[in-house]
Amino acid sequence: MLHTAIVAAYDTDPFCVALKKVLSLREDSTIVDNLMFVDGQLVIPNTHSIQKNLINKEHIRLGHLGFIKTLTELHRKFFWTHMSRDVKNASKVCTTLPLTLLDH
Repeated sequence: MLHTAIVAAYDTDPFCVALKKVLSLREDSTIVDNLMFVDGQLVIPNTHSIQKNLINKEHIRLGHLGFIKTLTELHRKFFWTHMSRDVKNASKVCTTLPLTLLDH
């Protein structure tokens, strides 16, 4: 389902439309199963619901450890414009204590 949403959103995101046109000219880029990758990172379209879903899943997987760790892990796997801003905004609204603090 996420795969389908990403591929469909590529056609409506101006950045992704432009990137797709020059992707074949870049040595660090590829398309696999209709998904665009640059430097090994999956390109995520500018679609709030997709980005929010990825941020929330990673933030929860990491045990609510905050902005830096969530951003670092997302950046290893994904690329989207303004990722840092989006992760920072999502981290500000998290009211769950990090799992590491619950052990003490």
